[in-house]
Amino acid sequence: MRGVVQRIIGFAGVALLASLTLVPASGAEDVDGQWLVDGYGHPVEPYIQIPGEFRAAAPATQAGIEGAAPLRCQAIAYFYDGGLGDSVAQILSYNQFNNPTKAWAINPPTARPVKDEKTTYPGGPTGTANCPSSGHSEADSTLGPLVSQGLSIEGGSSRTTTVKSDDESLIVSESMNRATGVKVGDLSIASVLGWMKVELRPSSEPKVTYRIELGGISDGKNFSGANYEGLVLAGQGVGGADLAKQFNEQAKANKEALKALGQYGFSIFAPRVGYSAAGRYILEISALDGSFSPTARQGTIGQTLGIRLGVARVAGRYEANGEPSPHDNYQYLPDPAVGVS
Repeated sequence: MRGVVQRIIGFAGVALLASLTLVPASGAEDVDGQWLVDGYGHPVEPYIQIPGEFRAAAPATQAGIEGAAPLRCQAIAYFYDGGLGDSVAQILSYNQFNNPTKAWAINPPTARPVKDEKTTYPGGPTGTANCPSSGHSEADSTLGPLVSQGLSIEGGSSRTTTVKSDDESLIVSESMNRATGVKVGDLSIASVLGWMKVELRPSSEPKVTYRIELGGISDGKNFSGANYEGLVLAGQGVGGADLAKQFNEQAKANKEALKALGQYGFSIFAPRVGYSAAGRYILEISALDGSFSPTARQGTIGQTLGIRLGVARVAGRYEANGEPSPHDNYQYLPDPAVGVS
């Protein structure tokens, strides 16, 4: 059985990676390079490491654009994203399976419209995916209360956009993700925000602007280190390779607040920055990360279980024709399009 699962996962990964290959079309329209850029937003992201990492999300957004020609936009909004599980279900059902909580738009339109929307009930959560042009992708999704043992969240929202400028050689991918009313034991956080904007120019390293914000922190007693006003970690126009260093400097200034959060099992990890086998820069932030590793499961299936809040990711490649982007200072990171790392 394990061998069958491995083959399915391997096939899914190969199929999805193959879709990341950029091939200029013969006689295509004149464009200023080649690009494949996707932004991802996950306000609430449960994960399991077995030992590779599998993720889900509620809600979730994805906004991507692709060129050389033919140019293409794809936008997706979910109430619940099953991650690799959705991809495997599509393969096993010969593409008949479609996540019923998924709004999916494509431009130029094919079997999918340029705008799609999912609704629940009047005034309830909604998901909207929109591709007004082949160079403009946007997705929005909201979700109501999530309750599990030891953790409750009143709601979440995600907005992700990826847009290519018509006036200059610039692609901007931006994702804002918020979870509200987070409660773990005695700890409550009114709002958890993770926001990241990545600017890509042809054959140049990305520039990153980000903001991690925790507002209204309380343990109902005397929360030393982090007060009700919360804390903010931020950076503007940071070079991708320098992102972790800049973040660590911010973290030192808030070490008492971070130490206090650690008492409840949460950490704020430095952004992850790398370069994938598909030739894309990978940039990722999360506002909070809580995980545990059962001793009995070390080195086996389910060795680490956890949840992240306020997650934003961008996977991007934008190259001048024939000129690869510099990446010598970037470690390998798996591409999020594969759904497993």
